[in-house]
Amino acid sequence: MTRKFLAGAVMLAWICSAAGRCEAQSTEIPAKKAARSVASAEELDQDLKELRWSELEERVAKLPAGPDQKYFEGILANREGRLEQSVKLLGEAIPKLGADERTRTGLAIAALSDDYLKLYRYKEAADEYGILEAKYAADMESGELSEIKDDSGVIRLIADYPPQQIEMGKAQRVKTHQSEIGTTDATLKVNGVEESWILDTGANFSCVTKSLAKRLGVKVSEAAGQTKGGTNGLENPVHVALLPELDFAGAKITNVVLLVFDDANLNISLGEGKTYQIEGIVGYPVFQALGAITFSKDGYFEARGARERSEERRVGKECRSR
Repeated sequence: MTRKFLAGAVMLAWICSAAGRCEAQSTEIPAKKAARSVASAEELDQDLKELRWSELEERVAKLPAGPDQKYFEGILANREGRLEQSVKLLGEAIPKLGADERTRTGLAIAALSDDYLKLYRYKEAADEYGILEAKYAADMESGELSEIKDDSGVIRLIADYPPQQIEMGKAQRVKTHQSEIGTTDATLKVNGVEESWILDTGANFSCVTKSLAKRLGVKVSEAAGQTKGGTNGLENPVHVALLPELDFAGAKITNVVLLVFDDANLNISLGEGKTYQIEGIVGYPVFQALGAITFSKDGYFEARGARERSEERRVGKECRSR
């Protein structure tokens, strides 16, 4: 599923890294302090529309405290993966945006729904998508509206799912291999079933075929949504399922959302009558939980960030016990 709203200004890539900023501070008080220039609303909105993130960050830093500042800070926090902060800022900004600020309100709601989804707060994400679809359809182009409806339909199917959680163990390197179609795969044993899974950091959710879902023993939803996906790029029916546990790279990840596609929609023609069947895809929410990850040149995957966080938690406990 792709995410766009109002020219795609804020439905951001799932892979985000926090951008720190360090500024040298003078210990001397200048005789005269130059007046800071505050950007106009039009300049800020244009920066956002054209995805000029550095310029936007610099301009927002000069804004006085208020709804505008919280709105843009919330958008930036969403982009940088500071999800809880983004939820707080946008939650405070949205009620104070005026009726004549429909574009900003729509963008804020889109970013907020993205925050909730990445935080595994599916019911709240579904509610925000519902608001977008119900109140801001007139502001969207037909293609954008279609995508919002697709996303909203799928998220409603998982609205009552429990949040994904992770329990770290000892970090493990996972052997990877290149598939016939050029993807980076790993052979994983899931629910006792050994299968090759594509490791796709760009997939919004993990995905399986109906055949693999049956072998895994997961309960597939009777209701279906639709999304542009599979190998044909067209609208395809998609069901959902909840994988109770995925042991991966030394971590135990529970409540993993799976999109379930017809086998044919994940079957790729290789020409000359040959085909390649994709069975499973490990998607971004799993990688997000693991933290910083590495695909090494010698053919291994490792979740270094998760290992470091686990070590930090252990050290923190030791310090508190002294």
